[in-house]
Amino acid sequence: MFVHGAFADASGFGESIRTLQKMGYTSYAPANPLRGLTGDAAYLRTFLGTLSGPIVLVGHSYGGAVITNAATGNPNIKALVYIAAHALDEGEAVADANGLGGGTSDLLANVDFRPYPGAPTLPNGQPDQDAYIKQASFQKIFAADVPNAEAAVMAATQRPATLVSLLTPSGVPAWKTIPSWYLVSKNDKAIPPEMDAALVEVEAERFGPAVAEGDLTALTEDLFTAWQTDRSQGLDAIMLAPTRELVSQLSQRARAHRLATEPEQNLPEASSVSMLADGNSATVGELVITRTNARTLRISANDWVKNGDRWIVCKVSRSGDLTVRHSRNGRTVRLPAA
Repeated sequence: MFVHGAFADASGFGESIRTLQKMGYTSYAPANPLRGLTGDAAYLRTFLGTLSGPIVLVGHSYGGAVITNAATGNPNIKALVYIAAHALDEGEAVADANGLGGGTSDLLANVDFRPYPGAPTLPNGQPDQDAYIKQASFQKIFAADVPNAEAAVMAATQRPATLVSLLTPSGVPAWKTIPSWYLVSKNDKAIPPEMDAALVEVEAERFGPAVAEGDLTALTEDLFTAWQTDRSQGLDAIMLAPTRELVSQLSQRARAHRLATEPEQNLPEASSVSMLADGNSATVGELVITRTNARTLRISANDWVKNGDRWIVCKVSRSGDLTVRHSRNGRTVRLPAA
């Protein structure tokens, strides 16, 4: 489940949701009310209460503050993921967290404030207000890597957050009892960059060693070592990488590791190995991922092979065709040789 922050709506998670749905995962991205931390967390807590089964809860920006409070005490939530988000401690407000590292951003200097009916009174004696990023500044502050036309639409349709959202202290944080991960955005223009740097240290203290920095080579080695450890413990682990080239390299290393550690009687015959389109090879028992939508390869009357589907190889023909079983729904299909 994805929870957005201020000045946005849930459509920003569209690409991630499409990817997860292709992989067979049910996804939700409910609207964050953005009316104040207490009410926003209560709304999300109620929504979560309607779901069953294990849940990975993802929060972006202010959405992190909401999941921190909404997830506490829910046994179905197995992991929290903070994307440049406010992982508040008990008694800490968003405004407090923004001051971590002593930095500032241009956000508040580029905001329009507008009244709304029924607004509570702020500590300064003034009524609460809605905050909008000025349309002329929206792309620079909030959507610097988005095409101009798309950013203009986002600016026009942005959802405001109340000022009281910044000031409400957090309750008992869910990350104290739920495994949590944090992604830092060093080029964030809405959250102070100094806060990003401080969060690497602060969140590592809160969550344990969940935040890592380093060059790509070092991080790739750490990834492969972690995968080896998980596999040695009998866990079903998958490695993710930013480019197809690196995915291919990791796949080759993983296969070489398997061949080096599997008992000899379990190793495949040379004739039962098929070459894949990306240059890798596969044999019985290995996992492959299809990289195209193929409506002609039907797995049921209403379903077909899709980009991102994960398959277990069941048989390799002499021609190199693969008979594979879908990792989630168990249906089988024959994939033609590359």
